[in-house]
Amino acid sequence: MGLLAAFQPVFLLFLPLILLFRSRGLFVSGFVFFVLGFLRMGFFTYFGRELEEWEGWFRVSVYDVGEGTVIYRWDGQRWEKVKGKALKVFMGDRPAFPRDEMLVRGRIKGDTLFVEEALFRKGVKRFYEFVDALLIKSTFSEDQYLFALSVITGVKRVKWEVKKAFYETGTGHVLAISGLHVGLIFLAVSFVLRFLVPLRYAYLFATLLIWMYSYAVGFMPSVVRAATMLSFFSGAKILRRPYKPLNVLFLSLLALLLFKPLWLFSPSLWLSYSAVLGFLIFRNRWLATLLGPPLYSLPFALKYFGRYALLYVPLNLVVIPLMTAFMYSQVLSFVFPYPFKYSAYVFYEGMERIVVWAHAFGLPALKVRLGWEWVLIYIFTLSAVILLVRWLRWWRNQG
Repeated sequence: MGLLAAFQPVFLLFLPLILLFRSRGLFVSGFVFFVLGFLRMGFFTYFGRELEEWEGWFRVSVYDVGEGTVIYRWDGQRWEKVKGKALKVFMGDRPAFPRDEMLVRGRIKGDTLFVEEALFRKGVKRFYEFVDALLIKSTFSEDQYLFALSVITGVKRVKWEVKKAFYETGTGHVLAISGLHVGLIFLAVSFVLRFLVPLRYAYLFATLLIWMYSYAVGFMPSVVRAATMLSFFSGAKILRRPYKPLNVLFLSLLALLLFKPLWLFSPSLWLSYSAVLGFLIFRNRWLATLLGPPLYSLPFALKYFGRYALLYVPLNLVVIPLMTAFMYSQVLSFVFPYPFKYSAYVFYEGMERIVVWAHAFGLPALKVRLGWEWVLIYIFTLSAVILLVRWLRWWRNQG
């Protein structure tokens, strides 16, 4: 993995940004974080012992399906830093699924790491047991219980048939803790607290709560990303400083890459940030909701997975409101069983039946595998078109 090749995707951040917006502060801060992140990536890529064939324990980051980088190896007495090297990673006879970092026991043979045992970072056991006990009392079906357990604690035990239906229809993001769920928690807490304490303290308490939640679920990357973005937003509110949403988005991304540079290779990072970017770039609220996230996340989905569900937009317009209602109802049912225990069940059943029906409909997905150069061309062209439309609208108004 060359240093320049490793940072090729980062240019996707700056070309459309410079094209669409003129912000000296954002450009300077982005350049500083880019240089620091460049040095951090160099540490992972070029410093350390040469990685040869070895059998034992490793700390590995799986950044794509079946592809990863070994960061450290256990030499029997201590963890030894190794030079980053792109490897194929197999767990049993299947390619490993993207994970931020995990501890594995296996053997390296040639350019492949064969994993025999993997230890994933887990959250706080008491938090899991607490939520588990509450869900047993506040759910009506096993499917609802497993779904709620997955979206609240991150422990994925959803049945394969249900999971397949969600993922193949483009709604699989609701099965795991994501920025959507963390954002719902933040909005709910800050909304309630603003009636009890000054607004600044409401944002402060809400931010502290989402970081406590991040700790409870084991600092999952999706939760940390959302918590970081919301922390920048809250900081501006607490300090009563003006802010631009795009500044918050990019500064949070660059800060994350500074401390976790291997997240650069995470498909979920690019999908989540591109979706938020699409939402922010479209100024019209309806266009932002309908077109922004799917248009900007499309090339990254095709890059990493080679497929894009054609039902993504219409299904998410239905599933996301149902998911929001389900989350609030399910959490409120812990304190007020009636009527929220029943409403949570109704919302979940409606959401699952719609997704399963759409999956049974059998509409084929768009299947194209893109390279980074085509992703770059797509993002640049789309941003140029948006800029042209804005300029034509401005020119018409001036006339």
